[in-house]
This record gives sequence, C-alpha cells and structure tokens, in this order.
Amino acid sequence: MPDDSNISILLEKKEFYPGNAIRGTVLLSLDAPIKARALSISLCTYVKSRHDFWLARPITLKLSGSREYKNGERHEFEIKVPESILPSGDWGAFNFIYSCIRPMPEEIYLEAKLDIPRKPAIIAKQEISVSRSYASKKI
Repeated sequence: MPDDSNISILLEKKEFYPGNAIRGTVLLSLDAPIKARALSISLCTYVKSRHDFWLARPITLKLSGSREYKNGERHEFEIKVPESILPSGDWGAFNFIYSCIRPMPEEIYLEAKLDIPRKPAIIAKQEISVSRSYASKKI
C-alpha cells in the first residue's frame, strides 16, 4: 500500500521585502502516526553566479523535536527575511563586477522537512518573492 503522507506550507502572503517576517503554518497530512527526529522549516536561497549554481546557507528553524507526529498537526512559524538577502546599492560602472561577487538569488523558497529515521524525509517546498522596497531605492 503506497504511503500518501505529505506536509504543506501555508503562508499569510507570498511577497516580501528584506526585513519582513514570513509567517505561516506547516500542516501535516499523515496516513498514520510517524516517529520522526524533527520537523523544521528553512528559508533557502538558490543562487546562480556566472559559472555555477549553489544553495546559499539556509536559515533553519526547528519547529518540533524527536517524537511521534500525527495527522492534522499544525505548526506555526515566523522567519525574518535577512536584510542582506538581496544585493544592495548602485555600483555604477562596476555593476558587472559586483554581480560576479554578489549575484542575485535565482530562487528563494521555504522548505519544510519531517526527518524520519531510516526512510526518506517528507519535504514540502513553497517559493516566495523577495524584492527591494520602494522606500529603499535611491532616486
């Protein structure tokens, strides 16, 4: 019998500015109770430079520890979007050089993970949008 267990990330909104708080809930939809090491949520930034892709160091928040998880559990969270998530400033003629040093994120997303011993983790991913606020732009 296939296991249809999954988790979902529910957000109040999906568009943010640096410094904003991301508030939401991780909802567990489990076929049966599961013993797991932890339930966590991470803010991940996937970056592309001129020659490579990489996952920048995620910000991870542990929502609950080692225990038995049950269907329908809801775990609320709040993660602050770092002020430094986007490159800032106008480097004028040096923008090309700066973009090689500090490239723009290609993808910013939340990843919820239920870490289960000796089995694949149950993972949910939710993309979000982060942009500079109008007030922070130089005119």
